[in-house]
Amino acid sequence: DQQTRAIHIHQYGDLSQGCVTAGPHYNPQAVYHPGHPGDLGNFVSEQGVIRKFQKLPEAKLFGGESILGRAVVVHEKEDDLGMGTDEESKRSGNAGKRIAGCVIGAEEIMHCFFD
Repeated sequence: DQQTRAIHIHQYGDLSQGCVTAGPHYNPQAVYHPGHPGDLGNFVSEQGVIRKFQKLPEAKLFGGESILGRAVVVHEKEDDLGMGTDEESKRSGNAGKRIAGCVIGAEEIMHCFFD
């Protein structure tokens, strides 16, 4: 059983009322969808499990636009990557309802090196 799901980073790490309190997609540059750090794209799950490694050049762990403390949300549908004809496509990719989420965190950061 395979399903394609959109996964996005959302503005807030607040899951106190489920994923609805995570706010909109994380979009510090206020650009259209896709193309901001909150856009992780689509993932295929098999038997409810997703196994994929993906580099996220726009998503930073440190600095003013850090994703630490924000929420990762799994959506019910595939992301249309902003190719839809309606305004919601440009905002969220028409990814649908939020079905699962977690907060991005770090237990301990011992050594940080910046170029």
